[in-house]
Amino acid sequence: MTLMETKITADKAPKGIKKSALNQRSYQRSISGFTLIELLVVIGIGLALLGVSVLGLIGLRSGQGIEIEARQLVAVLQSAQEKAIGAESESRWGVYFDIAGARDFYYLFQVDEALKADPDYVGMPGAAISSHAVNSNIALTLTDPLSTSSVVFSKAAGRPNGTAIINLTTGDATTEKNVTVNTQGRIDY
Repeated sequence: MTLMETKITADKAPKGIKKSALNQRSYQRSISGFTLIELLVVIGIGLALLGVSVLGLIGLRSGQGIEIEARQLVAVLQSAQEKAIGAESESRWGVYFDIAGARDFYYLFQVDEALKADPDYVGMPGAAISSHAVNSNIALTLTDPLSTSSVVFSKAAGRPNGTAIINLTTGDATTEKNVTVNTQGRIDY
């Protein structure tokens, strides 16, 4: 007998049925519905589908986060290049990357030519105009041939001090994006 079937005994017999007939055989009546096993199977399938959807949304979200971060970095690089081309403040402009701490930062800065020329100077070779904190679940890495931690654009021409490849990677290393600056000053991602 399943959970959804009830057994009527002789003392609870409905009108019109003799008690002796119930004594000889059981009177059973089915109630329509789902068994416990069927309900558990449906719940299990639902939870599996929910789990797959949540994982997909997490992946989509991290992909969007890295895309937003790459766009912001490109905008700061383009701003530095535009300031250098316009020779704003009669100076070169650049972007400095601080990736040594617990959280990565990059700064739009005006180049101090004396600091830039000093081979022993370590740090941002100029005055920061704005700072940008990288999302905490994204890591920045600078790859060769960029030997310094800054990209500096020349006055008037807007050409960088070298080719730069800036890699953005999510903390779980599932998504990455490269921002490149070539020797002609083209900025891509």
